[in-house]
Amino acid sequence: GFALYRALARTALPGGTTVQGPAAAPGLTFVEGDATVTGTFPAGAAVVAAGTLTLRGDVRAAGGGVLFLAAREGIVAHGNDRLRAVLYTPGSLTFTGRVSLTGTAVAGTMHLAGNSSFTYVKPTTGALTVPLPGFVVTRSTWYENFATITTR
Repeated sequence: GFALYRALARTALPGGTTVQGPAAAPGLTFVEGDATVTGTFPAGAAVVAAGTLTLRGDVRAAGGGVLFLAAREGIVAHGNDRLRAVLYTPGSLTFTGRVSLTGTAVAGTMHLAGNSSFTYVKPTTGALTVPLPGFVVTRSTWYENFATITTR
């Protein structure tokens, strides 16, 4: 579970924290509860929360890379957010408003409302790497299940 992320974390923060990309260090930041994530992160950064992640504004990694974002309870983005990320939650991924994701999303359930859009970055030629030791998404493990995506 999420204990592995806590063990790998370079930085650990309390719940209720806002993690701002420009102030974040490369490596994994673990938040003990809910967190808000915003801004452009350095290459090689990742944010994992034991609670819910709320994404605000443009959230991405510097240099055109992808940012790894994970949350045990869920991930929420709303407004005019533009995301370039790999998103993972065993809970719910909820987009409301004009959210645009370029990357990959894995969630227990997905809820889309408004004019949200996905542009998948598929690992069709090799692998899609994220900044966690040993975590690589390959074509052989790739799977899309649109039956679990609901729109409102």
